[in-house]
Parts: sequence; C-alpha cells; structure tokens
Amino acid sequence: MSVLDTDLWPNDLLAEEAVTPLDIIRKQASLVGSKTNHLIEGEIDSIPFGQTSLINVELLVSQALAPRSMGFSASNYIVHRFTLVSPAMGGYRYTLFSVITSLALYPVVITWRDEHIRCNNEADLLTTLAQILQSESTRQTIQSMISHSKA
Repeated sequence: MSVLDTDLWPNDLLAEEAVTPLDIIRKQASLVGSKTNHLIEGEIDSIPFGQTSLINVELLVSQALAPRSMGFSASNYIVHRFTLVSPAMGGYRYTLFSVITSLALYPVVITWRDEHIRCNNEADLLTTLAQILQSESTRQTIQSMISHSKA
C-alpha cells in the first residue's frame, strides 16, 4: 500500500449536528410573520465580518471574542443581522440586532441598540434574545411598522 492511499481523516466527521446560534435566530425570525399576520416578516442576513459597517465592531470582537493569545483575524467571524421586513411598505427593512459569531459556537456578541452583549453559551443567548424580543422598544418598533403597513 502506498503512502498516497492512506486516509488520515477520522470516520466521524458528520457524527454530530449541533444547534448553532444561527439556527436559534433563524427560528425566531421565522416566527415573526405568524405573530403579526405576516404584516412583518423576519429575515437573517449573514455577512462576512470584513463587509460590515458596524461601528467599532473589530475592536469589540477582538476584545470580547478572540482569546488574547490568538490575536484577531476578521476572516474568522460572521455577522448575522436579524431584520424586520414590511412587505406592505415596499420591503422596508429594520435591523433589530446583530449576532457576531465564529466557527466556534460560543461565545457570541449581540449588538442591540448601543449595547454589546456577550453570550458565553446557549442559555445566555436564549436569555438575551428573550429580553430583546420581549422588550418594549421591540414591541413599539413592530407596532409602528404594522401601523405604517396598514396606512
């Protein structure tokens, strides 16, 4: 047998599928339509980190997510924007929050309003998302979009 015929890969590369932060926010986005009689829809846009326009996000991520010993590489991160869309308003889009992730599932950073919230695990993420989605400011934003949609 030749060295070139040797397979060095493990046999269990597809063994486990984890629930990712993206899976969690996609699920929440899919629920917005039914909660608003489809006057408002939720969408997730994923953008490579280097193409974002979030202010000071590079500093934020380098401090909050990247281990100090590893340094920071923008190419290792993706920004997922949770966007509310109003089809009746010509597709008007409002970014409610963004989640900055890497290939490692956690930690993630959520940017909401002027806050940057670090979530170290799934429980932190679910708690933070519940606070955002159930907040008075989110309710007011959605109700305002619905009112404009009916005008």
